[in-house]
Amino acid sequence: MNFFNNIFYPPFIQKIDRKYLMSAPGFWSTRLHRVAWIVFVSALLLTAYYMLAPNDPRADSTVYIPTLLVSLFSIIGFVFWMIYLLRFNSFKRFGPQSPSGFLIEYVSYFAVIFLFVILQFIPSAVESYRANASFTYEEIVKETNEMNFLAASLYADSLQKNWERDTLYVSDRFSLQTDGEEIGNQTLTENNYIEGKHYVTPKELRRLLSDADSSIRLSDTMHLLLTPPDYNFINVARAEGQFTIQPTTAIALYERVWEAQKSPQRDNWNAEFKRLKEKYYNKFSNEALYYSEYNEDVPTFLNLLGISLIQDGVDNILDRKNAWLPKRIPDLFRIAFYISLFISLLVFIFRHTTVRTFFIGILSVFVLAILTGLILGLMQISSNSFFVVLLLYYGVFAFLTARIFSASKRQLPLGIALNSFMVLSVLIPLICVAFYFDVQDKIEIEKSVDFTYTEEYVRFKSRMFLFAEFAGVALLIILLPSVLYRSYRKWFSLPEE
Repeated sequence: MNFFNNIFYPPFIQKIDRKYLMSAPGFWSTRLHRVAWIVFVSALLLTAYYMLAPNDPRADSTVYIPTLLVSLFSIIGFVFWMIYLLRFNSFKRFGPQSPSGFLIEYVSYFAVIFLFVILQFIPSAVESYRANASFTYEEIVKETNEMNFLAASLYADSLQKNWERDTLYVSDRFSLQTDGEEIGNQTLTENNYIEGKHYVTPKELRRLLSDADSSIRLSDTMHLLLTPPDYNFINVARAEGQFTIQPTTAIALYERVWEAQKSPQRDNWNAEFKRLKEKYYNKFSNEALYYSEYNEDVPTFLNLLGISLIQDGVDNILDRKNAWLPKRIPDLFRIAFYISLFISLLVFIFRHTTVRTFFIGILSVFVLAILTGLILGLMQISSNSFFVVLLLYYGVFAFLTARIFSASKRQLPLGIALNSFMVLSVLIPLICVAFYFDVQDKIEIEKSVDFTYTEEYVRFKSRMFLFAEFAGVALLIILLPSVLYRSYRKWFSLPEE
């Protein structure tokens, strides 16, 4: 017991504990310093364990069960933290508290819960790190290209050699004839198959020609597209945009395979393919057991080479590597941030209102949300009306919150409105931005049926939503030491009804 006590409650934490107990009891009650140390030690132990535990990057991810177990430990830790939190509440005992202390208390709750939440990301982060340490994107793409060449070269006799042909008829409009009578003169879409012919618009033709491996111009209104058989049996589509070496194109691979058939080196090809197969083959799959023990007489050369399980191994490696790409980290941070934000708001509300107000308030908001959804659904009201309703609710909650300062009794509806006002304040900038773009999109669509989102518009929209997220947090930080501080102090100090 002393050993664990020295690890999770060392002397320097005890010294910090005594210091804040005497000088800042409100902050001390949050136990942020103790939780931060416990989470830090737990994170080190979890990281060390998952770094040492067997976990082959080619196998299917095993991150789900460890994440679930860590989540259970985090929930248990949260429950113990709440038990300690309930033992002392300087606010409800009318202890000394300043507006800045009110803000610091909430930030401390958020920090504690955020620390509990981020523990869940450790198994996934370690799994991704180990995959990145074992394989690079360039290595995977280069060796996948080589495996495709080797597989096609070893079984060239089984390959399709003929190119696919597609005759394109270029036109903006067409007319159909039945029994010698013309049926309308109609506008073409980008691609139309009419009476067995492939019609395309000039715009679509330019796109198809730019993507085609080969083409022949038969006339001004007829083009022939030629597509070689694709020998890329193993693909790296999941790594798109993450490599400098490009996957071999179908035509380049086709030319390389048939050029190599002029002087075949089957022994070398076979040895090299076996080496690369061993590197990427997912031997941990149940399918591998099936092919090795129960189905030795495999039907095709792709099965004989184990292509599906090589692909499975490549996909698993790329999935692990992609899990913590820099572009995905903001999304992972948002998940942790918003979970921590709303749980910390509930904890803060629970600490600054009565138990009766807290639980009746949650029930009231839940019932109000259901009734609002039913009414809006039955009336078939548009999405922008939903945003208007939320803004109206926020206005009502703000009005009732202002009534607290003139109230003579601690009224339950005013307490519920105050709690709802606090939670909705974080979301108001996002609601406003979503409302604006919802209206703007409908206006643009009404102006033009062919309205499409430009890259500039999408970037602008993304920036505005990001700004709204920061604005919501900033609004909460401004309201906490000002309006919310005075509102909660006033409401809780009133005599009960």
